[in-house]
Amino acid sequence: MNFEEFDPKIGVDGYCEAIHNVLHPNSTSSSVDASALKLEYRIYPKHSVFSRVRPIQPSDAQKFLAEAVTRKDFYPPNRSVAKVPMGRFNNQGERKLYLADHPYVALKECGIEPGDYFLFSYFSFNSDTFFIDANPNGSKFYQILNSLFQSEDKRFYEVINRIHEKYLDYKEFQGVAYNSVKVHKGQLDDAWGEIDSDTNLAIKENHMPSADLVGGWFAQCDENYRPRHLRIFKPLNPKKKNKLTSLRYHDNKSKFISEHTTTMKEINHLKEKSKLRIERKEYSDPQISPIKLLFKD
Repeated sequence: MNFEEFDPKIGVDGYCEAIHNVLHPNSTSSSVDASALKLEYRIYPKHSVFSRVRPIQPSDAQKFLAEAVTRKDFYPPNRSVAKVPMGRFNNQGERKLYLADHPYVALKECGIEPGDYFLFSYFSFNSDTFFIDANPNGSKFYQILNSLFQSEDKRFYEVINRIHEKYLDYKEFQGVAYNSVKVHKGQLDDAWGEIDSDTNLAIKENHMPSADLVGGWFAQCDENYRPRHLRIFKPLNPKKKNKLTSLRYHDNKSKFISEHTTTMKEINHLKEKSKLRIERKEYSDPQISPIKLLFKD
């Protein structure tokens, strides 16, 4: 089954039916068929750090450089504010928080090019989190899912979302973990060096509170594909949940550099705490084992 280019003659229904039939290869019109699908998952313990990028149009650059910016600006927009288009793991109108394990991956996934403006941020989990693994190895069925989820043809998005909802969606899990289609682990970049992770996360709306904003920047992509930071944002105390402090680079360069250095030390400290929890196995397991009982349609 090929997912390089969407075939309108097969259509969304046709692709979904063909994938489902792989689980029941010997089915007949009169047979009663069932299968058990044991899913793999990933655990990201408390303090794990992930990156996020939000592209900013040039016409909106002045707002993010000089006007009030709140914590909400670093999260997906509410449906009442902007239309939410269909994405790789979200239906149209469905809010998901997309994060990347590596900032280079976050930039590439959003199609950022030199000269583009964007909001860049780091999030940290405030509890142990569990994600269904969308790219497991193993059976022919998993190989097909792998191929589908790695398709670069956006016309497959509806197929991906239907398959995800049917086979990979568990309300007890924060979302799904999947490999980038733009960057591969081990890839070498002149500015970033070797990319040590190509993992992306898609977090369901009701689980977004598990990810805390640690720090953010309004930035422009330079010619070496690195952020040129123009303004830094830091959350205020928990009682003022939507408030951020901010400082522009050109207003006070030395203070900006100090704030940036302090923020990165905090982020690296969180990473070390997460790494230590993994080494000591100081994390919980999900309350249920993700197994799907599937019957022939």
